[in-house]
Amino acid sequence: TLGYGNGDKVVHNNIYLKGDLDPSGISSAGAASSGIYVYSSSVSNLVVKNNVVYTDVTCDTVSIKHTCISIPSSYSWGTGASNNNDYFTKTTNSQSYIGNIGSTNYQNLFGTGSWNASTSLDANSVSTDPLFTSSTNLHTNNCVLRQKAIVIAGITTDMEGETRSVSTPDIGADEMHMTLPGRWIGATSGSWNVAFNWCDNTVPSCNTSDVIISPISINMPSITTGTNNAHNLTIQSGATLTLNGGSLNLCGDLNNAGT
Repeated sequence: TLGYGNGDKVVHNNIYLKGDLDPSGISSAGAASSGIYVYSSSVSNLVVKNNVVYTDVTCDTVSIKHTCISIPSSYSWGTGASNNNDYFTKTTNSQSYIGNIGSTNYQNLFGTGSWNASTSLDANSVSTDPLFTSSTNLHTNNCVLRQKAIVIAGITTDMEGETRSVSTPDIGADEMHMTLPGRWIGATSGSWNVAFNWCDNTVPSCNTSDVIISPISINMPSITTGTNNAHNLTIQSGATLTLNGGSLNLCGDLNNAGT
């Protein structure tokens, strides 16, 4: 929450808002929640960059909308800006929105009538599930966030003291140091042969791609058609790979702790 200040920086945070604000026995919530809340225009030249904000909040008053970021009407960013963030809300939650300006809520990051269209901010931001390890362990596991941040002077390490990239750091509080080729993420679907479902945007090949399927994925992979390839294949505990109509040509070793 920001009410005053000049040139403040809100950078490289992992913010997780989830749950019911007013469960049984609790008085009804009277106000919205927001991951980053600027409640006064007295905040000037604000920098909001490289943050992960996850919002999946409900309350009894369905007209109340909860957002990743909220700013006053006619707010002036001055020399500041919001960019290179991951603002994510659950699409199944009709009370969770990307952003708020005064009394207007914005459900989408991009497109007609979106947060970006209305503010001209966050052109280099994304809206993707960060895949936190758990609700209490906010390590990120979504490789879409790799190397998508910008360098902030003075920020050289992450939340655990690990060194950040000096040119292409990761969005959020966690520098993932993740190997990209062959790592499944399931960003758009469970289809094995869709490039965007893989961390390096490349469908695996037989000779070079060591495939890792983690239980922390947006969608689990499924092979339904054609002949597909991998070199070594690791299915981690809790993860699944479904073969239903297609085949997998494995050129190396299988390490299967899942199903």
